[in-house]
Amino acid sequence: MCNVDNIRFLIGLPLSKSVRARELVLDALAGEKIEIEDDNDDIFVLSRALKQCKEHSMQLDVELDLHHSGTALRFLTAYCAVSEGEFVLRGSQRLCERPMKPLVDALLAMGADISYVDKEGFAPLRIKGKRLRGGRVRLDASVSSQFASALMLITDKVDGGVEIEYDGNVVSQSYIRLTESVIERYERGVYKSRESDWSSATVWYAVMAILKRGEFRFWGLSLESVQPDRVIVDVFEKLGVKTKEIEGDVAIEWSGCKVGKLELNCENMPDAVMYIVVAACLLGVEFEISGVKTLRVKESDRIEALMTEMRKCGYELKYDEIGKICWLGERCEVENVPHINTYNDHRIAMSMAVVGLMREIEIEDPEVVNKSYPSFWSEFDKIKNIYCDLK
Repeated sequence: MCNVDNIRFLIGLPLSKSVRARELVLDALAGEKIEIEDDNDDIFVLSRALKQCKEHSMQLDVELDLHHSGTALRFLTAYCAVSEGEFVLRGSQRLCERPMKPLVDALLAMGADISYVDKEGFAPLRIKGKRLRGGRVRLDASVSSQFASALMLITDKVDGGVEIEYDGNVVSQSYIRLTESVIERYERGVYKSRESDWSSATVWYAVMAILKRGEFRFWGLSLESVQPDRVIVDVFEKLGVKTKEIEGDVAIEWSGCKVGKLELNCENMPDAVMYIVVAACLLGVEFEISGVKTLRVKESDRIEALMTEMRKCGYELKYDEIGKICWLGERCEVENVPHINTYNDHRIAMSMAVVGLMREIEIEDPEVVNKSYPSFWSEFDKIKNIYCDLK
């Protein structure tokens, strides 16, 4: 048996890709030289595409393969609309199933030259850059806040700037506030962030909730961060994970679960939902989590994926179409060695890995985590192997 109660782990996190993606677009718009960055797949795809735009601006139909990156597709749609050149934005089959019409409609109203290559409302897109007229623009941001962020990032390149009027509900408003913060900081010359990623830290909160001992310390996280997933500190406090600051670093430890049932609205922290769901189930904490409707149009249908894969592990989740996922203690037969499909989705892979701390599982296509967190498995295996008494 391993005595790990007093072991302290320093866990490496990737830089915040939400912050860096916005900075890269602002760099490109400002005429800065773009170098290809490979911190993770999303940043690699975006930086490579921006570099291609710069280098091939005089060519027709420059093909930009965006693979699975929804961030790259949305930000580049706006970027290409105001940039010299003609571009075709393509990607994986799943990327070309993710809605684009609200952003395209807003840009068309500003005078953009954008057409659909195949199906209306979806990539591939053909874009010819030009000077756009700004002013007041109506936008449906009920599917993705990145539509708004994409318009905000190009405002200095639009005649009259951009004033967004929203149609209906705006999801993930915390990410719009993040965009505002990045733009304001960039304009003051404070950019090229070295801030680590709170979204990636969330999986370790779930791990601590299951292991219940030791201390995890993270370099580069800040409790003052404007990253939306910073609010996991409060959520996981209820599930028994205490956050503290030590010599400028953020650290977590087990303090005991404080709830028998969790009721949350996660509209402003959708990337945290998978980790909260898995941790709560494994702790036996019932939950009703609202504000999760947009998870159906992420890298995968994350609602269906969670329900399917957690069922293999013995948990019957329920979902209603108003956007609430629930678990009220219902159990089902557990597969002998659950084979976990990842649906080409990094967050499904990382969240379901937490189940592997409790029982043997098999994870399909584990390399999918490279989209956001290439070093995840080395960090996870280091901790899992030391916690040998849980095997």
